[in-house]
Amino acid sequence: MAQPINQAMIKDYQDRIATKKVEGVIEVYNDLLNKGYNYAGWAKGVAEANGWNSSEPEIRGSITGRAAVMFMKDSSGRDFSDRELNEIRIDMARGYLAALSRNIRDGDGQTQTDIKFRQMRDFHEDVFEKHKLSIDNWTLETPMKFIYKYNGGEAAQEKKWQELAKTQGDGADALIASAALYNYVQDFARGYIYVDDKGLKIDTAMAEQIQAQTFKVFEMKRVPERDRKEAEQWLENASRIKPLLFSRLEEQEQERHYGYSREQNPAEGPLPQQHAHSQEKNPFLEFAEKNVTEKDVEQFLARVEEYGKEQEMLERQQALENQRVSMSRSFFS
Repeated sequence: MAQPINQAMIKDYQDRIATKKVEGVIEVYNDLLNKGYNYAGWAKGVAEANGWNSSEPEIRGSITGRAAVMFMKDSSGRDFSDRELNEIRIDMARGYLAALSRNIRDGDGQTQTDIKFRQMRDFHEDVFEKHKLSIDNWTLETPMKFIYKYNGGEAAQEKKWQELAKTQGDGADALIASAALYNYVQDFARGYIYVDDKGLKIDTAMAEQIQAQTFKVFEMKRVPERDRKEAEQWLENASRIKPLLFSRLEEQEQERHYGYSREQNPAEGPLPQQHAHSQEKNPFLEFAEKNVTEKDVEQFLARVEEYGKEQEMLERQQALENQRVSMSRSFFS
């Protein structure tokens, strides 16, 4: 659980931003992240990001943070100056603090509650409008709109946001979560989706895998043309993000297995392909390096189960790509 914060702390954060600008923004996010406020991790990556087309020698910010900046540029068709980007970053931080301040008022003088999805979307929309942008220039807008429409409304949006928030926007788990959102939108661009017995969208790869191996048949529904086009546009705007998300997952696994030997012997050659899990998130390696307790065993088993599900999903998606293309063609022929 996050540490308590109060209005005096919010005032201190606001003063820091007013004095130090973006440097103050990053300080505030660092402090809140250390106190357990997960949104600050995602926001810090954006505040530090200098993009992929930067002339600066050092690339800064998390991959998800740089992806958010790149998506905003590509979807809006604008080339932002450093001053414009910094103004947006400062206004976003102020919006976040205002949302936390409301949580404090609701909590009778203090809060341990980070922002919910609706709060986050509201201040993103306000800041984008202030800077003559659209909420559609936000990476999460289209995926979350589809989740609302096809997977259970605001409750489903909030559940997905909490899953994303826990990753703090950095590391392999954040990349996996971001790649999953990309695949989710990609299903709509194909023009059809599968739904379960409750009418909720299910993963296309999973549905087709189950149908291929069992007698289960899922209902296939056409995607409204407006949603299909929106999905296509989102994927086009995210086209420069996709290679980095997916390739970085592979790179982290390569580094886990071969990073040390490569550093010692640069002439060793290219690294072989591995599955997408970094050393810090691989439960098998972490467990092997610890003096285990009973609690460690319980946590290990839970994480192994999660690890296996992610691994299985990645393998299914790769194996079924040709099958999905074939089915899409026959469905619309």
